Amino acid sequence: MEKKYEVVYICHDVERLGGAALSLMNLIHALREEVHPIVVLPGGAGEAVHDYFVAKGCECLTIPFVLNTTILPCFRTKVKFLPKFVRYHWHNGRLLRRLTTQLSGRPIRLVHSNSSVVTFGYHLARRLGVPHVWHLREFQDRDFGVRPFCGWAELKRKIYRSDAVIAISGAVYRHWQLERACRAYCMTDAVRPASDVAVCLDKEKYIVFCAAGLTDRKGTHWAVEAFAQSGLAAQGYVLKLIGACNLDYRKRLEALAVQWKVDQAVEFVGFCADVRPYLLRATAFLMCSQDEGLGRVTVEAFFYGCPVVARNSGGTPEFVRHGVNGFLYNNVSECAALLSRMPAQNFARLADEAHRTAVEEFSEEAYARKLRPVYALFL
Repeated sequence: MEKKYEVVYICHDVERLGGAALSLMNLIHALREEVHPIVVLPGGAGEAVHDYFVAKGCECLTIPFVLNTTILPCFRTKVKFLPKFVRYHWHNGRLLRRLTTQLSGRPIRLVHSNSSVVTFGYHLARRLGVPHVWHLREFQDRDFGVRPFCGWAELKRKIYRSDAVIAISGAVYRHWQLERACRAYCMTDAVRPASDVAVCLDKEKYIVFCAAGLTDRKGTHWAVEAFAQSGLAAQGYVLKLIGACNLDYRKRLEALAVQWKVDQAVEFVGFCADVRPYLLRATAFLMCSQDEGLGRVTVEAFFYGCPVVARNSGGTPEFVRHGVNGFLYNNVSECAALLSRMPAQNFARLADEAHRTAVEEFSEEAYARKLRPVYALFL
């Protein structure tokens, strides 16, 4: 058996197993024959993300680094800037020295940062004297309402100086102006093995909306309004809202459902790590995010033969082809009209097209073929 290369992966997720962490595991699994992964996480044993990687057989190191993010400018961020500035540089600097010592003597070949919200990997690679690959999965401001704590210009300077940069969609590539980078690629995520396609044509009377967290930026209120306007509730359909939701926001959504007289047809499922059972039998998957870099659950819907009705924004229209493997809309009225027609769709045809897209563009096997040449430059 050939010796595996040791690669350090920087993952920022802690408590909630979101798309970034799941996609990182797909990446690691795609390169399992060549790479020994060392996953650096801010959370330790007992935290969901740490325990997930350990269960998958990854070596994990707990380093509680501070993220390079702050909320969009307001009075509060200005007041807290100086204390956070000191903590950010002092705390992360101390942790960098500690991790460098931990890794000394090991044949580390590469550091791979899994998100734009972490600069820790960039500095670690420089300390270790190894190449750095930066994976950009988000816009920050457009999708999460945050911005780089160190400033856009400083973060972009670091990104452009990295040895390679990977954007998960053309929209993310353009947002970060990666034509200025040393070496940049547009490479869609791996989401499932090619063998993990499935379809159930015996659909049940519900629509799925799914996000790690239910928020306005994810368009949850749009989902409720569009479902109400579609008239599906009167036909016995239910809207299942899957995702963590704080109490205040849930009350807002419940009030909205009452206003539209669909409160008996809106179900709050809560956070769910495995959405496959819901997607397999759903009449449709509804994606309403204002700006989604890629949309992992949208791709999962493709794998499981669930018809997709998606907002025409972000990276979504790069792989959802209207009327072919899914449907795109621009406003609530268009979304409602599409939902109203979903029960009469040809589910078999849509599933075939969706499966083709999923396997050719988002399988681990396809991803390995795209990523190996990038890693080969440095390993």
